[in-house]
Amino acid sequence: MTSDETANNAREELIKELLQRKEQRKKNWNQNIYSVRTNDNLKAKIDHYCTEKKITFNAFFNQLLNNFFK
Repeated sequence: MTSDETANNAREELIKELLQRKEQRKKNWNQNIYSVRTNDNLKAKIDHYCTEKKITFNAFFNQLLNNFFK
């Protein structure tokens, strides 16, 4: 095998691996995105709650929506 063939094979393997990683990342993307607007008072309460419970805003809103729709 020549050095050109080896380089081409390595390049093809790298491209294949990068495409595979891209597909794996794409599967994990959630397309359901919502935007919430609130006043400063509610924002402060949400910030305090999330900090106290050590959760993210997304976790907070997912929990809130799941509890609402049960």
